[in-house]
Amino acid sequence: MTRSQLFLLLLISLTVMFIGLLTLGAYYWSLNHMAVAVICLVLGFISALGQFAALALFLRERTRVQWLRQQQTNASDSSLDTTHD
Repeated sequence: MTRSQLFLLLLISLTVMFIGLLTLGAYYWSLNHMAVAVICLVLGFISALGQFAALALFLRERTRVQWLRQQQTNASDSSLDTTHD
């Protein structure tokens, strides 16, 4: 598994956790279990911060891979670029 796939998997799992925690928090809120509801909602928003971090890491890794590919392409083009007199 590449690093990009790992960060994408982390992003997806944090998204599912965010949705689940908000749903669970709303459920406990409707049952008047305020302490549990608040904990679920706070954890849900913390998972949203994790989503932003995972998205940033994913985009950074994807950009890094594209930059490396471009460097390899430029290096191979420059090695083929010889002048003959």
